[in-house]
Amino acid sequence: MAILKVARMGHPVLRARARALSPSEIKSPEVQRLIDDMFETMHEYQGVGLAAPQVHESVRLFVAGFSPPDDDDDDDEEDRGRSVPRLALINPEIKIVGENMAEDWEGCLSIPDIRGRVPRATQILVQAYDRRGKRVELRAGGYTARVIQHETDHLDGILFTDRLEGEDRKAALRSIRNANYDSVTERTTAKRAKTVGSSFGGGSFGTGTAGTSTKGTGASAPGTSANGTPGAGSVGAAG
Repeated sequence: MAILKVARMGHPVLRARARALSPSEIKSPEVQRLIDDMFETMHEYQGVGLAAPQVHESVRLFVAGFSPPDDDDDDDEEDRGRSVPRLALINPEIKIVGENMAEDWEGCLSIPDIRGRVPRATQILVQAYDRRGKRVELRAGGYTARVIQHETDHLDGILFTDRLEGEDRKAALRSIRNANYDSVTERTTAKRAKTVGSSFGGGSFGTGTAGTSTKGTGASAPGTSANGTPGAGSVGAAG
């Protein structure tokens, strides 16, 4: 397994609608290796979720999973309620259940050090393929529902900052401007323009560089803010 290179905000792969995978593609060694590498990359940064476009693969796939440590005396009741089952979902389709919405903190490994309170549906029904190419259906609520919605947004070219409202949105945009993501991206976009996506979508599979990664915490675990300081949990790469 390998730690994959993570795309930063401004890279076109993060704004493209990812391509669906067929059941036969899902079972291929290439996709199975991608799934394993994504889990490895997510765990490297103590993450909660990671979508394929974040590692330069424009396919409809994400991984997720988080279990608060049992022996952490500093964990509060809220953090203990933020566990997320280990998931690898392909071609997810989300149906909102009910009308209840809630705001909570989110961050994104592709947008380091930026966090905001995002409104999300509290209950959802998800239909997808699992990593064996079998159709699955699951109902999710609370934090798990938030993670799934965040990661599925990535597959549609949507970042969590697009869903911020009011002063949260203004503050996030100011921070993004100060971080100067666009100038960083301009230096790399020309090189990568021909390899955006993957072999499944017409590019070069594996454009994320094995063994290297872009330092960030967008998929930071609950109880840790995007810059590593104690605070409300952020979901990511999410995220």
